[in-house]
Amino acid sequence: MVASGSGDNTVKLWTLDGQLLRTLKGHTAAIWGVAFSPDSRIVASGSVDTTIKLWQVDGTEIATLTGHTAAIRGLAISRDGKILASTGDDNTLMLWNLEQILNQDVLSYGCALVQNYLQTNTTVKESDRQLCERN
Repeated sequence: MVASGSGDNTVKLWTLDGQLLRTLKGHTAAIWGVAFSPDSRIVASGSVDTTIKLWQVDGTEIATLTGHTAAIRGLAISRDGKILASTGDDNTLMLWNLEQILNQDVLSYGCALVQNYLQTNTTVKESDRQLCERN
C-alpha cells in the first residue's frame, strides 16, 4: 500500500499497481506529509492546516494532534511505532508519544480535568456532580 497527500485536502491509499483503495477526508488544507506505522495499521498525515491526523487504514480517524503553528512539512514514525516526529514551517520538530496517544482513555482524562469543578462549584446541579463517577 502507498499513501499520498494532496492539494485537495485528502490522503489517498493506493495499491502498488495504482488502484485507489480509499480516500481519507478530514483536513481543511493541503497534505504535505504522510507516514505509515511499522505494522502498516496506522497512517499519519500532516497538513497546511497545522494539524496531524492519525488514521486506521480502513479510513477511520483516530486522533487529531495540534501543536504546530504553521504548515506541517514532514512526518516519520520510529521503527518501534512508539514515536511520531513532525516538522513544520514553524521551524520546530515535535516528538509525539504514539503509545500514549493511541491508548488514552479520553473520558477518564476529561473527567480528571473537571472533577474538582463538578464537586465544588455551587452552580453545578446536584444531579450533575456524579457525572464522572463510575459504577
